[in-house]
Amino acid sequence: MSGDSSQVLPPHDLVALRQNRYPDPTEQAVIREAIAEAEAHLGDLYGSAGERNVAQKLRSHIDVLSSQLAPIRRLPPEILSSVFMAPTFPPVAPKGLQAVVGRALDPIVAVCSHWRATALATPEFWSTFSVSLSAKNEVSMDLLNLYLERSKSYPLSLRIFTRNFRRVHRDILTRLLSTSERWSSLHLNFETRLLPLFSSLRGRLPYLESLSLRGSTETVDPTAPTLVETTDAFELAPKLCALECFISMEVVPPLPLIQLTSLSASRNAISLANHCPELDTLYCTTQSTGPEVVTNASTIHASTAVLRTLTSPKLVFLRVVGVGSQWSQPEFSSFLQRSGCTACLHTLVLEEILMHANDIIALLPLLPALRTLNLRKLRPYTITDAVLHALTLITPSHANNVLPELETLIISGSYFFGNLFLLAMLESRAAQLRTVILELREREREFDAPEMGRFRAFSAGGISISVKRWVGKGYVFLV
Repeated sequence: MSGDSSQVLPPHDLVALRQNRYPDPTEQAVIREAIAEAEAHLGDLYGSAGERNVAQKLRSHIDVLSSQLAPIRRLPPEILSSVFMAPTFPPVAPKGLQAVVGRALDPIVAVCSHWRATALATPEFWSTFSVSLSAKNEVSMDLLNLYLERSKSYPLSLRIFTRNFRRVHRDILTRLLSTSERWSSLHLNFETRLLPLFSSLRGRLPYLESLSLRGSTETVDPTAPTLVETTDAFELAPKLCALECFISMEVVPPLPLIQLTSLSASRNAISLANHCPELDTLYCTTQSTGPEVVTNASTIHASTAVLRTLTSPKLVFLRVVGVGSQWSQPEFSSFLQRSGCTACLHTLVLEEILMHANDIIALLPLLPALRTLNLRKLRPYTITDAVLHALTLITPSHANNVLPELETLIISGSYFFGNLFLLAMLESRAAQLRTVILELREREREFDAPEMGRFRAFSAGGISISVKRWVGKGYVFLV
């Protein structure tokens, strides 16, 4: 076949492609016929340079035609709107002198005019944005008003901050404060001396559910006003249930602590936990300067360092994140002994921790009531044949079995254990397990047909099992 591609390229409707119009049955038949014809042309091509160029153009046109038949074109606008709210389109971080920045619109409008129109008509898409109180120009105010207008009456999730201790522009702040009755989530990141600027909000936060306080107590601008008084703006927020507190305890404003169910705190603010009788979840990644007893939280997300000084007698769920820090088995054993929580600890998540196989083996007998074990990205190659052997039940009722109540097992990361050790361990626990999730990142791992058959047998036995292997840039489901 010669190099003139115009004689072999199938027709396609770019207008329909850009407008997201789904073809009617007659048009669908024409498109499928064109795809088949193009694929037939591809099969006739050989390997010359000119024909490779034709083949590339043919594949491009096949992609365009196939796109017109894509199921996503049939999604109603309300479903498409929910797609836009997925993490694929998160709020963008402000750069330079940008005053107002929201979700990334560019990837959406680049698809087609229908997607653009749907995004523009989705109030939730415009309800999450960041605002700088330091940037002042007409464009800043226009952008702020644009987001407020397009979000209609949808609850707002705001991040308000200042840059480099610059002065605050009151007109932008005033406009924001006028919308306080729509706020559902508020993230403040600036000098704590500016908190009194929000004093007028007392009693005007009926829907605020989440509050984040971050910032420094230092002032590097000698001309900036010094505001030493605190504010009670957030004390009357009837729906506030989640608090992030990363400021000094000396400047923490009055808060409705008795209604909080979730607290994320720096080491200076972890003591707030014991003033929250309804607290369920505590996030703390920095070690306290002294011993801390958290008497009410049943769920804790912590770093390895926090466990050195923490005591938590009612612990049910524990997630320990290392971010490369070294695991200390003696410190963990001491934590469990101090807390006396081994009978109630049902879920343990260990994530991104430097720990050895012997550390895993040593902690297993300490957790007799554990129902969920989640091991994620442990290094270096922590989970070995020895670990899987230790997890293997001797007999269903043997006195030396570890984790006899285990129902959910999640293993994610790159490890060099053998497939047969893995399958033997899982099969020994088939009577107790309800859920198994394996996310294996090592590229060399392969499962042969008999091994895949043994995995599928778990599903037949009523176990929810997911086996994924890392291929290229993502996971591929094997089971």
